[in-house]
Amino acid sequence: YGAELVLTPGSTRSFEFNLKSIYRLSTAGNYGATATIRMPDGHTTYSSNRALFTLTNGGKIKEFNIQARGERITLSLRLAVVNGKECIFGQAISKDTNQVLGACYLAEYLNFMQPRVLLDSAQNLHMLCQSSPEFFTYSVMNTHGKRSSAQLYKRLGGVVDLISTGKGAAIGAMTIIGGMMLLGY
Repeated sequence: YGAELVLTPGSTRSFEFNLKSIYRLSTAGNYGATATIRMPDGHTTYSSNRALFTLTNGGKIKEFNIQARGERITLSLRLAVVNGKECIFGQAISKDTNQVLGACYLAEYLNFMQPRVLLDSAQNLHMLCQSSPEFFTYSVMNTHGKRSSAQLYKRLGGVVDLISTGKGAAIGAMTIIGGMMLLGY
């Protein structure tokens, strides 16, 4: 199931290819891969040691079970460490097939305040988190697991929060943001 290489006797070569081009690795779990070498006679084969790897969804922050497009979907926020920084990712998974429909980066996360998360009437996931001592990130993910917007806000003082307005969600300082507002108190 991969590229063929021809080696002369006594030579060595390393080869790397992406397993995602061959397999749908969209479900969390433990996986293994083995390289099989077929000799020129066409019958003799040798196998490498099995390489084990794990696909993980990261630590769960919040999860919502919704119905969209006739499909049961779980929208969730996941926390993962990337290059030594805590980051929040959004994910949409079909509950019917257990396949990941989409995943996206939402924000870098500074663990001073629990991320605020709400669903609007269109079932978009709204998330507000602190990304640095003075900046907050506000991101929206749709039911396909795609980020539809991301905005950075500088804290002007007081408490910053995400609240439901009846038409959607809102954030602090009374600034209207496409159906959202930033509220500071």
